[in-house]
Amino acid sequence: MDAVLLLLLISFTTPPPGQKFFTLETEHFLVHYPEGETALAEETASLAETVHRTLTPRFGWSPRGKTRVVITTHTDIANGTA
Repeated sequence: MDAVLLLLLISFTTPPPGQKFFTLETEHFLVHYPEGETALAEETASLAETVHRTLTPRFGWSPRGKTRVVITTHTDIANGTA
């Protein structure tokens, strides 16, 4: 089951050929995003840092290293709101 889930995640997050990706680095996160989505990446990074700052003291734990966030815009998955 884990292998199937991993395969699905890879197939849904693999960018189309030729699409350029960039990385925005913050203190605790690496936000990978496609060309043209800089504003979304900056907003995501800001929100992630705010959540990290809020939850880390509550849990008394912080992830080792930086957490990777991947923004994709190329999926054909229905979101269930149609």
